[in-house]
Amino acid sequence: MEEISLNGKPAKLKNLIDGTYKEISEADLDARYNKEPVDLTDILKCFIPDAKKDTAFCVPFFEEGEEDGMS
Repeated sequence: MEEISLNGKPAKLKNLIDGTYKEISEADLDARYNKEPVDLTDILKCFIPDAKKDTAFCVPFFEEGEEDGMS
């Protein structure tokens, strides 16, 4: 899990599978990049402001330059 700052406070960054909200591992994410066509449409990038709270701000997982999560 990547450590980031959200509004100047420590936060966590997790990649979750939409619908199940299970964390996707880096290995599984890398495997998706190695498939053709690359499909990341069901992945959410979630920012969790406090690990003790059950809340998160999630956005679709897109790489820079992508418009729809597909390459």
